[in-house]
Amino acid sequence: MDKHKINVQGLSISIEKNARGDYNSLTDIAKQSERKAGLIIIDWLRNRSTLRFLETWELRYNPSFKVMQMRNFKEQVDDSRLEITPQRFIKETGAIGLTSKAGRYGGTYAHQHIALNFC
Repeated sequence: MDKHKINVQGLSISIEKNARGDYNSLTDIAKQSERKAGLIIIDWLRNRSTLRFLETWELRYNPSFKVMQMRNFKEQVDDSRLEITPQRFIKETGAIGLTSKAGRYGGTYAHQHIALNFC
């Protein structure tokens, strides 16, 4: 995997290249806010329009996407007690548009189409 950084209006954003294309760091993008980046990403994943966008993207590019599990996520957005983390979303739906690694050198990355939606 090839990694490099770009600078957008003073913000340094990591980009990973893989066979599916460029994956931009949502964690780096979210760091422009005063809130924790992880919480911003979780809030974004709880948005109904985000889930519709992700579902459409995955259906187009991912033949192994688990549609029934996605339906469960869309039903859960109204329950404020439930967290939809990137790791959980990826694991349970088989999503390929997002990647997420915990730890010091981790972060959440999204295909460039999805990263633009996040912005």
